[in-house]
Amino acid sequence: MQKCFNLESSAGDQDFFTFNDENETDKTRNSRFAIYDDTSYDWFVTALALFKQNVTLVTIYASLGTDALIQALNESKVSGVMLNFSSLKEIVPRIAKECPRVKYILYNNRMCVNNSEEYGNGVVLTTIDELIEMGSQEKGEFKIKGTPHVSTDIQILMYTSGSTSAPKAVMITHHNVLSAVASFNCCIGVEREEEYIHIAYLPLGHILEIVVHSIILLRGGQICYGNARFLSEGTALPSGDIKFWRPSVLVGVPKVFDTIKKGAQLTLHSVAEKRGPFLGWLVNTLFKMAYSAKKRALAAGRDTPLWNKIIFKRFTDGVGGRLQLMLSGGSALIPETHEFLRICMNSVFIQGYGLTETCAGTSVANAFQTFSTGHTGPFVPCVEIRLCDVPEMGMFHKNPGGNPRGELWVRGENITLGYYKQKDLTLEAYGKLPNESSNTFFKTGDIVEILPNGSIKIIDRVKNLTKLQHGEYVALNKLESIYGDSPFVQPNGILVYADSYRDYPVALAMPQNKYLESLAKEKGISFNKVEELYTNPQILKAILQSLDKIATNSKLASYERIKAIYLCETEWTIENNMLTATQKLRRHAITEHYRDAIEKMYKP
Repeated sequence: MQKCFNLESSAGDQDFFTFNDENETDKTRNSRFAIYDDTSYDWFVTALALFKQNVTLVTIYASLGTDALIQALNESKVSGVMLNFSSLKEIVPRIAKECPRVKYILYNNRMCVNNSEEYGNGVVLTTIDELIEMGSQEKGEFKIKGTPHVSTDIQILMYTSGSTSAPKAVMITHHNVLSAVASFNCCIGVEREEEYIHIAYLPLGHILEIVVHSIILLRGGQICYGNARFLSEGTALPSGDIKFWRPSVLVGVPKVFDTIKKGAQLTLHSVAEKRGPFLGWLVNTLFKMAYSAKKRALAAGRDTPLWNKIIFKRFTDGVGGRLQLMLSGGSALIPETHEFLRICMNSVFIQGYGLTETCAGTSVANAFQTFSTGHTGPFVPCVEIRLCDVPEMGMFHKNPGGNPRGELWVRGENITLGYYKQKDLTLEAYGKLPNESSNTFFKTGDIVEILPNGSIKIIDRVKNLTKLQHGEYVALNKLESIYGDSPFVQPNGILVYADSYRDYPVALAMPQNKYLESLAKEKGISFNKVEELYTNPQILKAILQSLDKIATNSKLASYERIKAIYLCETEWTIENNMLTATQKLRRHAITEHYRDAIEKMYKP
């Protein structure tokens, strides 16, 4: 079969601004190419080639599923798609049958047989190696006709996975991406002379990883490719991806860092337990001394070289030994996790805040600032912000005796254009202030507080503030962040539930089995399988006491304290639709799955 790729760039396709098909032409339809694959070298190189030729990249999370892929391919009217070789047998027949506009399928494994004839419908299957060969030799009818792009051209249609709604495509221009990259690059504050070795495992279908890739290349660094499931030694042998690649830069979402923290704590716990009562006590005492000393030193802008060598070297060796910078994004990081990893990993650890609609860039902490937790740094240079009052929740930008609070609205050079073919959603999420004709704000839906030093603290989502029976508001994300520090709970493994018909919250949780086993041993509880402990009254009471102690230390109100907990046997994953592609809880899916358990927790 004659192989042919004929992708013509749109040179400023204005169709993206109209939300309809009136201006569609064959040329604009042929100017979009989709990638539905895991993060890899081939993914990013293909994306760079499309950017250079001014062909709009359509990204779909590989975890969204085939139905979401088919919907996205038809909605965006792409002419080709790049797939992982392992999904060809399942997906290609559906594309051939249900996506008449898709003519080219690119895949990334040399060992697959090119058998496009069996799929019919004019679909051409080509490996990346064959594509490179055709391009280098100008073979056959192979063409990619690029035309120079301008900054306002659409670079990416990025399909995002909402926690409740169907995927929608955010329209991102070249100018948006460059503004975000430039802002982050000048704000991070790490010396350019440092060695940048980045391990890439977050989805490249998410804007954060694309921005990070761009900054690493801008600074002349190296990018190593890993897999989120095999980062640590506990999930891969002989070593996890982090220890194998020994990165100097580690970017992740809170769940990744919570996992690293709890793994380190578990190692410490196991070492102390194996040494016996006295030596175990000595190990824990030395660790607490070192931890407290370094915490005081960091607050004063100093370090503790001796403790780093004696106590913390075991932790730093566990992540390869040359980690210099950690950056957390995607959602708020638990302060205790932030502090623990900054102290134990002997690495600068900063937080950033952004959304796909802001091209990942809204605020980021500076690596040279004195270490502190509980905020995501000041706003990046390319944005202007406004706090909008939420009176029914007691949130006001003019807050006598306190810091300004409210729903965050953002506008600037990195703010994207809206949602492709979703006019109503765009008008709902983007808006201008009354009596203003200037640029549009994006309404983040996040409740934030602006601290005296200009940094922002994320309080919660507007939609996650739940009113209880007697009128008190409970911030569900805030409580999950606080209670998630319990050693009995897996990273990102607790969901707090409340509604207006009840007067207290309850929790669903994925337990840390090793801690349950230790607790059972301590209380003299015998068991054959660890799952037997999930419903044991003594175990549940001990866990609730642990959560109550955390609530006391965090100065939570009485109505914010969890009164009942259910331990879940089924793990929450992307595959079973309990988590989004960015590892956030799908609140509705989880609560519906455990509806009976929730109702039982509220029974007297």
